[in-house]
Formats: sequence, structure tokens, C-alpha cells
Amino acid sequence: MKLTKYAERHKNKHLEIFARSYGNSKFDASFHDDDVFPYLPNLPAGYVYSPGSGVAIAMKSVEAHYDDMVGECIKGHKFACASFGLTKGYCTIHVGNEFLRLRAGDWVMFDDGIAHSVYATAKWYGFAVQVLKKNKPRSKKIIVNNEGVSK
Repeated sequence: MKLTKYAERHKNKHLEIFARSYGNSKFDASFHDDDVFPYLPNLPAGYVYSPGSGVAIAMKSVEAHYDDMVGECIKGHKFACASFGLTKGYCTIHVGNEFLRLRAGDWVMFDDGIAHSVYATAKWYGFAVQVLKKNKPRSKKIIVNNEGVSK
């Protein structure tokens, strides 16, 4: 997965006010999960937001960069990617050679180990949150007549 839009027009007044009040361009505006997570859009099946990994953002553009994993890994999950969403404004997000124009309420998932950047002509507000993917259960093999059969 490079760049996938998973929510459109997910406008939420609480998220907008929170990002406008606390967001900045230093990526240090972290928040308590209970203040924001209940208002975020639902992720695709098999994914969850990583506890302690979100930041509120208020800025114009972000130069191309790579991110390290942050937050807490929940048992039975692994770090997968990042989530990014706008609460106010417009921007274009680039991930590798893919790009999407986003407007308020749009949310995307992308591999933040790939160079990514955001460009806009005016200040926008939003959130970045890391995402976990539920580990696939290991298949058990049962030996039947010396043949492996998946259970």
C-alpha cells in the first residue's frame, strides 16, 4: 500500500476545533487518545489507530521525509502505516510517485517509510496518526496420512 483514501467528507467539528486550537508545524502537538480517537473515521477492516501516536498539525507545506514508528504496539498487531486527515483547508499529499488532492474531511493511509510530502497554497489543519495492522493468525498444520493439511 502506498496511498489509499479511506474516508471522504468526514467532517467533525470537534476535530476541527482541536486541530485549530492545538495544531502546529513542529509535529509536537500530541494529544490524549480519548480527546481525538473517538472522532476519527473508521479504518478499513483489520487496522486500528496506534495509541499515543497522533499529532495535531497546522501548517502550509511539509518537505519530503520518512517517519519512524511511534506510539504503542497493541498485542496481536504490527506497525503498518500512517493515517493523515484534513479538518480544514486543502492540500496535495505525495507518497513516492503517487499523489492525491485532499480537502477537509478526506483521510488517507500510506506507507510512511516511503518519502512523502504535503503541499498547499494556504494553511491547513489536520492530524497524523500511525496505524497498526492485525497480525494474521498462524495456520496450524495437521498431519493426515503424511500430508500437511491446513486447519
